[in-house]
Amino acid sequence: MTSSIGLWLTAIGAVAAIACRASPPSGIFACVDHADCPRGMHCASDATCYRGVPEGSSAKDPISQLAGASGRDERSRPDDNAAGARRPGAMNAVAPVPAGNGAARGGEGGVPSAMPNAAGAESPAPSASAVATVGEACSTPDEHACSSNQASAVLRCDGMRWTFERVCPGGQGVHCDPGPRPGGGRCRYVTPSCSEIDAGTLMCIGGHVHACEAGGTSVLAQACEGDSPHCEGGRCSCRTLCNGACTSFNTDNKNCGKCGNDCYDGYCSMGVCQPAVIVEETAFVTALAIEGYSLLWLTRNGSLKRTLATAPDPVELAQLPPGENGSFLLADGEQVFVVDPILGSVTRVPLAGGSPAPVVTGETQLMDAVLDAEYVYWIGGTNGTIYRSPKAGGTAVALANDVGAQHLVESGSYLYYGGNYPRLYRLPKEGGGAPTPIALETRAHRLALADGYVYYDTNLGLRRIATAGGAETTVLAAAIQCTNFRVYGAYLFCSDGTTVTRYLLSDSRQHTVALTGGGSISSFVVDAQFVYAADGVRILRSRDRPE
Repeated sequence: MTSSIGLWLTAIGAVAAIACRASPPSGIFACVDHADCPRGMHCASDATCYRGVPEGSSAKDPISQLAGASGRDERSRPDDNAAGARRPGAMNAVAPVPAGNGAARGGEGGVPSAMPNAAGAESPAPSASAVATVGEACSTPDEHACSSNQASAVLRCDGMRWTFERVCPGGQGVHCDPGPRPGGGRCRYVTPSCSEIDAGTLMCIGGHVHACEAGGTSVLAQACEGDSPHCEGGRCSCRTLCNGACTSFNTDNKNCGKCGNDCYDGYCSMGVCQPAVIVEETAFVTALAIEGYSLLWLTRNGSLKRTLATAPDPVELAQLPPGENGSFLLADGEQVFVVDPILGSVTRVPLAGGSPAPVVTGETQLMDAVLDAEYVYWIGGTNGTIYRSPKAGGTAVALANDVGAQHLVESGSYLYYGGNYPRLYRLPKEGGGAPTPIALETRAHRLALADGYVYYDTNLGLRRIATAGGAETTVLAAAIQCTNFRVYGAYLFCSDGTTVTRYLLSDSRQHTVALTGGGSISSFVVDAQFVYAADGVRILRSRDRPE
């Protein structure tokens, strides 16, 4: 850690050597009180710095903005919910916060918050931290301190006793910084929230520069001193720098959420790339698939189309007969297979375009289908029988009769299925062997296979197990509902019909919204750069990916 901190300090020293600015850069700056803003700007109630007074408001600071049109600097009582800024005229001194200081409380570190004087009253201990308790005696009007009972509460001296003033706004990561007396009792981001995607980024909040590290931690590098690309007059004038330029991770389309995260043809909002509409059809888009560099989709009126995923220019491959509106697509590099559970059919169409040809027809309750190099495998019949048929069409062979199968994936020499029974099974593709249970305690729904694991949704959560069997592992808790999911690389993508969320497989607590739709996501697919979703008549594309 010592060497890491040293590297950050060296980097910040280099940044500070850049020529001083005569005025702060433009942009959106976070704040918790007026002193956190560049000169000529003030901190509004939305924790953002504004130049002058926001339109439609006569407020001069967050407190008066929340208090009403009176313009009075009214103080919040303990039962007030509004969080305001410091009283105008209060000290603006910034006390450097030692790394690891955390949210200091009264009495910690062996330093008393107050000591008796000769008259029996209490007064601050010389050079002690600015920590006090409501009701304690004090003598310096308008001095501020932190509450000894609540790490985020700021107290104010009325000339006789300490009184409650406000709670620091901003939520997690913000607290009252006691600092040395006088000058303590200010709201500070001592440890800003750094996520993995921000690793290596310098962030300036209030009057301190922080160096974000991998794993969501940060190192307090230094307090603002003088002017630099981050600071002006000892206060932060720019929260984040990318390639030496001031930026906002919330709105910069080229640096959305982190330096270098380009939203491509979408746009950045609140640090997340919002999707671009790359296709707009006249009919509902029912299914999507990716094959190589091609994006494939099917509309409710039976139109099967293809386009290059990187340069949408739709080409219709085939118009399916009326009624054949498949619910999902399969592709093998040469053909696309349209699977229609309602009609009980599988139809193949050349990727280059051409006439549709039947592979499976008239199947009762066709539930699922998968491909390998030679065959189409599907589930049909009222009791979940598993069949195999040549991809070019031909005689179907039953591999397992009446096994209650509903969901199917394939890998190597085996098929894996789940359904009506509380087990996940493995079945030889060649048939002639009995199904082997590999997961015994759960009823598996919606399967996916990746990197030697079968993923399956259950009433106990989304789980996985090795294809050879073994211990089951819960990937997502049961409280997280996925109407559809896919596994790609180190991530699991889960759709709830409105959004697609990306979860880290090794730790589902680390997740982010990869794509937000309009509430009608019926299908989605993922490749190395993008997430695509069918949302009503639109196809959306988002580049919110970590690679």
